[in-house]
Amino acid sequence: MLVVYENKNPERWLAWISSCLVGILLVAVWGYFSPTVTLSHFDRKSQEPTTPVEVFIPPPESEAPPTPPPTEATPEPAAPSPPAVMPALPAIADAVPAVTLPTLPTLVNLKPFQAPGPSTATTLKPTAFTPNANAGTFPAPPYPRWARQQSMQGQIKLQVDIASNGTITEIKIKETSGFTLLDQHVLDWVKNHWSWVPGSHRVYVIPFIFELQ
Repeated sequence: MLVVYENKNPERWLAWISSCLVGILLVAVWGYFSPTVTLSHFDRKSQEPTTPVEVFIPPPESEAPPTPPPTEATPEPAAPSPPAVMPALPAIADAVPAVTLPTLPTLVNLKPFQAPGPSTATTLKPTAFTPNANAGTFPAPPYPRWARQQSMQGQIKLQVDIASNGTITEIKIKETSGFTLLDQHVLDWVKNHWSWVPGSHRVYVIPFIFELQ
């Protein structure tokens, strides 16, 4: 069921609305013409006192000076001892015995120097050597293969000086084959492989012939 109420006093509502509008208008006019209110900004730094504040800082503790090391007691210098008395030294002439130098022979008594005479090898006349007529060992020197490969050939003559005890005192090349290696080979062979029996002093000229076949 729909119930509708009829407003029996519309003038009363209009009067109330008009009074509200008038009040709002008055407030607006009053606010427009009223002076502006300025609010100051609050600053904490501006409110702090400008008088400097003294702050007490305690002084640093001073270090105690280092304790000096104990000084050793300096011993008193001993009294100088009296100088030692040196015994009297004997005179140099009495301390060193006299040395008697031996008398040197005069130049008149000296014998003049004589140069050694020529060796017996040069005084003896070389003789021809015959192996069968001389006692001893006389193997023939071999013909080296290297000499044959290089076509080394020729005649060599050695002069050999034999002492009385049968040893070789001197050996030299009297005639060369023209090849130094072949000459030295023969000389070394005779020196190392030939030997004579003791006897008189002898000098021989020994020929050696090498020929390619």
